[in-house]
Amino acid sequence: MSELEGKDRIIEHMLTLHSLEETMAVVLEAIMGIMRADQVVLYVRRDGEITPLAAIGLPAESLGTHDDRTPEWVQAVSGIEASLEPVRLPLAHPHVLVPIASAGTLLGLIEVQNPSTGTDTSDDDLRTLTSFALQAAVALKDAMVNQDPEAWQDQLDEVLELDQEMGVEELDESS
Repeated sequence: MSELEGKDRIIEHMLTLHSLEETMAVVLEAIMGIMRADQVVLYVRRDGEITPLAAIGLPAESLGTHDDRTPEWVQAVSGIEASLEPVRLPLAHPHVLVPIASAGTLLGLIEVQNPSTGTDTSDDDLRTLTSFALQAAVALKDAMVNQDPEAWQDQLDEVLELDQEMGVEELDESS
């Protein structure tokens, strides 16, 4: 799968209503189709904590107990929260964390590991992952809004306010 095909698949998926988990599964599949990774985990921020939501390369039953939070991992996440920049981790096997962010806020992380291949994530792969993280942010926000009716109301209120402001500006210009 090419990067463009992966992005097209995510966009196509976002055109219909899906759960957050379904949306993140599509993002994972697109990343795995492009990257040469043994394991990809998507984390989301819930109640101030970064928690695993979906993974490929891990047994499904281990996702809830998956925890790579070594001191290096925790320090890397703190750095990511401050800079919103990807981090290569100096662990026993090649490991990279890429932020999923929107409007300067960390929504989650993409974690890619290549333990059996022993190859580091290249700069090109890191750029590709960063690009997917931008799409994941849009998909994540969209899926969260779909799950939260209050967020729908907030978005509708914002649109109505903008529409009203634009209507007032048009009246002022025509006067």
